[in-house]
Amino acid sequence: MSELRNITILTKINAKETFLNPSYYIAMTISTLLGYLPIRSFIQSIGPQGFNPSQTPLFANITQALEQLFSTIMVDKLFAEGPFLFAAYCAVVPMLLYILISSIITYHQYKDQGVLELLRYGPLKSRSYLFSLFLINLIALAIYCIYLIVVFYLVSRFNNLLLGPAFVGSMITLFLVSFLLCAYTLLSAVSTDSSIGSISLLLAILIIFLSVQLVTYSIVAEQVSTIASFVSLAVQWISPFFYMAMIQTGFELSSWIHILGGATCFFGLTVIIGFISIWIQAQKESKS
Repeated sequence: MSELRNITILTKINAKETFLNPSYYIAMTISTLLGYLPIRSFIQSIGPQGFNPSQTPLFANITQALEQLFSTIMVDKLFAEGPFLFAAYCAVVPMLLYILISSIITYHQYKDQGVLELLRYGPLKSRSYLFSLFLINLIALAIYCIYLIVVFYLVSRFNNLLLGPAFVGSMITLFLVSFLLCAYTLLSAVSTDSSIGSISLLLAILIIFLSVQLVTYSIVAEQVSTIASFVSLAVQWISPFFYMAMIQTGFELSSWIHILGGATCFFGLTVIIGFISIWIQAQKESKS
């Protein structure tokens, strides 16, 4: 009970620092605008003869780039229910990166200022702080996701469009994947001694996982695709994007086995990565 009370206190402190900081709302505004741009371009691409991406340079460049990287079929599937599925990723991804990077910076600021050491010799534990940092990241993202759904719903109603079930499924998937991404953020934070080192490690982890996942979908040479498949078999079990694709497949096929299986793996791996982060932090504290 004492541990839970400590986590609650630290989470409230982190919440004040997060939500009283104007940078959070600036990031929300910028991310929302990034999500609104493809929606606006999609609307402008609708003419008397139907949908024509070439009518809007921005949308035409987006669709051409995606078709060259993946395939026309996948692009058609991406925009089959309108622009909101693609717009959701354009809006959530930058906001998620802001939240994760901000938490790393906050952790190292507390560490450099001796706050974590003070917690260790006081009534609180540093592991309580790590868990509170994990919670506030999820809370900050949840608030933004709710705000984004409301904004996109109003935009869809104003322009006589539908959000579509794919959008709803993607928002759920993006929030679920944030659990594991927050865990990897804590692991990156405790594994290095500087903010730059932790941010670089986190970005390297995300780039490796994302590159392996994208190559399996993209149009590449057969030899490269084969190599990527072998690499994917080795890293997919710890990749958040692998389970993300599993859950999205479950929503597309209305398969609860895929959805529940992916979600279970998300939470299980999150717990494992979290324990590893706490163990690394404890080992560092024992040597200091």
